Amino acid sequence: MSQDALQRTRLILLSHSKNMLNAAQSQDWEAFLPLESVWQEKLEQAVEQWGQQLNEIIPSLLEDNRQIQQAIKSYQQDLAGDLKQSRYVHKALKEYLA
Repeated sequence: MSQDALQRTRLILLSHSKNMLNAAQSQDWEAFLPLESVWQEKLEQAVEQWGQQLNEIIPSLLEDNRQIQQAIKSYQQDLAGDLKQSRYVHKALKEYLA
């Protein structure tokens, strides 16, 4: 396998990872989900083909993953807060109308 192909694979993985991170941080879940759905297979194929030659990009991929998880957790907390607020409003309206 050529060094050009290895470099291309590294760039593809890094680009894909950054695209997922950008989508997650901007809460663009319509963009995130298709990227995330093919990520595992793409990563596994690259590791199978290149193995340890991908080691130099692993820290960047792991950091992107950490930030993606953080963005997802933050969004989930926002949703939980919105749901709690919605339940409170619903309860207040129900009491008002009773």
